Order: sequence, then structure tokens, then C-alpha cells
Amino acid sequence: MENKRIKKFKNSSGVTLFEILAGVVILGIVFTLVGHLLSTVQKQYTIQNEQIEQQNNLKLASQYISKDIRKENLISIPEKNVLVIGKNSNEIRYELKDAMLQRNGITVVSNISKLKIIGLTQDDRELLTGQSSEIIGIKLEITTTANQMGTTETLSTTVYLRME
Repeated sequence: MENKRIKKFKNSSGVTLFEILAGVVILGIVFTLVGHLLSTVQKQYTIQNEQIEQQNNLKLASQYISKDIRKENLISIPEKNVLVIGKNSNEIRYELKDAMLQRNGITVVSNISKLKIIGLTQDDRELLTGQSSEIIGIKLEITTTANQMGTTETLSTTVYLRME
């Protein structure tokens, strides 16, 4: 009779404590790996979004300045890294204040750390300041503020005045 009980016990379908613990450990490892993967993907997504925003800010700043230069076709650099387009009542003034590119005192693009404006002359001289009669174009170098990873984006472009 005892022999039958032993056979019945050996054939019974059940899970031992060791098997349960092994399953819990394996699930814990899998959940930890999945959590780490999701965290890494989220960080990368955030970094990519910041880079896209930086690039969009640069492009927008460049477009604003280029459009105004082409409209007015008259520029001067009264102070280092200050650009004045047009004159008198139609004057448009671009300058960098507190990491914001301002157009006539109104912020048009934020998160800009550096704005470098260089006037170009007919005889290939570069001017940090100068009047419109000397300047035939400008070199712009715009740099964004650092993102979470500490990287910045820089856009350099040259815009020439239309000669009439």
C-alpha cells in the first residue's frame, strides 16, 4: 500500500518550490532587461527631439534674417554681433540677448548661445562692424545652447545683397 502512495506521489503533477523560485528569477531578469531597454529608448527619443528642436531653431533664425536682408537689401553692423537691416522707420534690428535672438526687441528664436555676424566687402575683407555702403553680404554663424548631452548645433551661412 505504501508503494502505491509513493508511485502516486511521484506521478502527481505539481510544481516544486524550487521551480517556482527559478521562474520568478527568470521573470525578474526579463522584466529588468525590458525596463532597461525602454529607459534607453526613452532617453534616445528625448535626445533626438532636442537635436531636432535645435536644428529647427537654427533654420528658423537663418530664414528670418535672410528673408529680411533680401527684402530690404540694405544692412549695417553698428555693434559687434548686431545686425541692422533697412533704415529709419523700416529698420529691423537683430541681436542676441539672454540666449534669445531678438528682432526689434521681440524674441523670434530661443536657446541660441552665439550669434556671429561678419560683414563682407567687395575686396574680400571681413568686417565685425561697418556701414551698408561697404557691405555686400554677411556671414552668419548661429549656435544653439547645449542640450542634455552637452552638445550644440551650429549653422553657418552667407547671404549676399542683391545688386541693383
